[in-house]
Amino acid sequence: MAKTSNSGQNIIRSSDLLDSSAHSTHEGLAAVDEAGGYAPGKRPRRVSLIIALILVAAPIVYLVVSSICSCISYYNSLEKFLTNPTGEMRPAKTLRNVNLDRFGATLYLRETEPGLMELTTGGEEDVAVNWSEDYNGYYYTSGHLRLLWYNTNVTPNRWQYWYAPISAEFGEYGALEYRDDGWYVETAEGNWSPVPERYDTAGLWHIAPTE
Repeated sequence: MAKTSNSGQNIIRSSDLLDSSAHSTHEGLAAVDEAGGYAPGKRPRRVSLIIALILVAAPIVYLVVSSICSCISYYNSLEKFLTNPTGEMRPAKTLRNVNLDRFGATLYLRETEPGLMELTTGGEEDVAVNWSEDYNGYYYTSGHLRLLWYNTNVTPNRWQYWYAPISAEFGEYGALEYRDDGWYVETAEGNWSPVPERYDTAGLWHIAPTE
């Protein structure tokens, strides 16, 4: 009987094991929580930080990607405009010497009133626009892409423009010119119409008529 009694004293009850395990688990979780990790009922700090970074970065990434896509689209539209031979309304190769001989390789422009520029000399300009052999016109990239040239193949001779936010919408056409009653756009070969009201012309400027 004594042997049986000693043996009985060495038996560990299952309930004691469960209590011990639960106590150890609780202590482990508490230690993890103190170290900045996960604890029941609390959002992990690292996950919160990642979510915050994603929320901040997502709009920036979207704007960058959209800007790149817009630039690619504008360049493609300009190439389409230039390479499609639709007549004298393009900055024809014959205009190269006319423009360079008359105005030089750089246009110096001074703003005399909002949206109106006049030709001036270097050192007095608000905007300087250089001739581009690639685009056969005076090429300006500040803000939005634009190309301008003085067209002596039309009567009266006039400055014409290609301005990305508007011109790109008209595919092979889209040349712009300013007349007494506002901006006009070439919608088809030889067909000019007032720029539709849905387009913002606030970013446009034109050069005063050149005699």
